[in-house]
Amino acid sequence: MCATELEHTKACYEQCELIVSSIESMCQSMKGEFERQKRKYQAMMEERRRMRGIQDMRNQQSAIGWMLLWCPLRDVLEKIQVLEKKREKFAEESEHLQQRIEGTITKKQ
Repeated sequence: MCATELEHTKACYEQCELIVSSIESMCQSMKGEFERQKRKYQAMMEERRRMRGIQDMRNQQSAIGWMLLWCPLRDVLEKIQVLEKKREKFAEESEHLQQRIEGTITKKQ
């Protein structure tokens, strides 16, 4: 037991000081852990960003691959359509000229 109230108060303050210093050391270690976890999180987010960039590039590469596969076919089909229109126009002109020739021949006879 304490002899005086002052000694008891001093003992309480010393015990409180031990508790506070213990809490402060825990806070310091938690701050260090927090900073470590924060750096780890930032590294993970950077890795995630890079992985998304890689995936976006893969998607673009796939789209370009499909374009390279189908664009020549599309271009050939467009050329065929243009040539078909020219052939039809030539056939019409040929038919018209044939009729004019036949008309001229019948007039001469």
